[in-house]
Amino acid sequence: MSLEPKEPAVGNRPGDPACPGWLLRLDDPAPTSVLFIGTPDPSAASWFRDRSAQVDASGYGDALPAPPPLVVLDEVASARGPDLRDPTWLAGVGAVVLACEPSDAWAAALAAAGLGTIRPVDPPRRRLAGRRPAGRAHVAVRTLPGTVTPLAGPPPAWLARVVADASPEVSCASWSLRVPSAYPSQKAVALVGTSAGGDRDLAVKVTRHPRFNERLENEAEVLGVLRQRGGEVATRIAFVRGTALVAGMAAIVQDAIAGHPFIERSSLVANCPIAADAVRAITDLGAATHYLPTRPSSSAAGGDGAMGGLPGLVATFVDQQQPPASTAAFLEEQVAMLLAEPPPTVAFHGDLGAWNLLVDQDDRVRILDWESAELHGPPLWDLYYFLRSFAVRSGRRRGLDRSRAIGRHLLGSSPIAHQAAAWVGAYCQRLGIAPQLAEPLFHTCWMHRAVKERRRLHDGEPGHYGQLCLRMVEHRDAPGLRRLTAR
Repeated sequence: MSLEPKEPAVGNRPGDPACPGWLLRLDDPAPTSVLFIGTPDPSAASWFRDRSAQVDASGYGDALPAPPPLVVLDEVASARGPDLRDPTWLAGVGAVVLACEPSDAWAAALAAAGLGTIRPVDPPRRRLAGRRPAGRAHVAVRTLPGTVTPLAGPPPAWLARVVADASPEVSCASWSLRVPSAYPSQKAVALVGTSAGGDRDLAVKVTRHPRFNERLENEAEVLGVLRQRGGEVATRIAFVRGTALVAGMAAIVQDAIAGHPFIERSSLVANCPIAADAVRAITDLGAATHYLPTRPSSSAAGGDGAMGGLPGLVATFVDQQQPPASTAAFLEEQVAMLLAEPPPTVAFHGDLGAWNLLVDQDDRVRILDWESAELHGPPLWDLYYFLRSFAVRSGRRRGLDRSRAIGRHLLGSSPIAHQAAAWVGAYCQRLGIAPQLAEPLFHTCWMHRAVKERRRLHDGEPGHYGQLCLRMVEHRDAPGLRRLTAR
């Protein structure tokens, strides 16, 4: 296992350039040139320059240049008079992006120029600190002569092509597209259905910059291996039907999983059957994959196999967090225990919090988003990560902040703390993990998360997992933690 995160060290912070939210509404998301009228969006301009496209800008009063493949108007330009709505000029334009809903005059001009298919872009669900909201942009694309289309229009040509290649039987009768506005590593997700108002059959996930392609390609590989391994976990994951490239960005086509978010269905108490099934799913994942052999290529400096990267990991953590000497020595002892008695490897999801779990109509938990997965990773890490998420969500539902929720449900003696210890014990028994390894696996889990988190933090941001790791070491004799780590 490589203990290095799969995302780049830079370029994955809110505000870093990625494809703009409207880009994938185009039939061709990689035009050779683009004209910005008004103030260009810096992120969008950077995206096109990175793709070697010609990027031009025109002021509000400037004479219009020759029609380009793509025109992007800011809010002022979108409200301008008839000069920009000249049907003769628009007839040579491939697509138009408006910063707001088209007026009747704009709709008529676009339709007259053969740009009658208008695809609204959903606004972001929330504002993020330091982020400019994407607004209510609309994308007008060219239609075939004589065709009449609804407001949303047919799916983009690239989406229809990708779906047809992967699943010819799916007709794209209905579709939707969501492009998140936070971290650039977050994917755009299109849902496609065979009926105009029915359930969605396929999910098409697309990266928002080629530098994140490896993550999505990794997801396709891991899901394919898990399907081959079989077992109960194979019924809890999406089936991958195909992969593709969209303007140089990786795309995978999966069966869509219908369900409700875990936190909406779970009571978030110790005896919650939905939570018990989530733990069962995580244990099933380990049980189905813990016989996988360690690949030589996964060796890292300082040792072999899944534990080989731990010496380097603890050195990085100590350098970043500057813990007391006694804490650093304790973490080094934990790593030494795992190197001396390596546990079996398991397929490691890498981000198994409550937000990556759905509950289907049969109340079975399904696992989403495998981009960070490793086929040969440490056991228990996914379970510990879920338990932290469960403890925090439970506490928040009952008025506790994150720190107090962790103190009550991981360090203390709450019913959730007792149940969590029982889940960890059952996991270890089923996979044949020596009880004495539960503690070093617990502490190295948070050390790994802290080093991973550091790569996406701005300078001066403290982060959560570094402080969590230090807190768990300091309070390792707390009653809840002693039970959780089988001490």
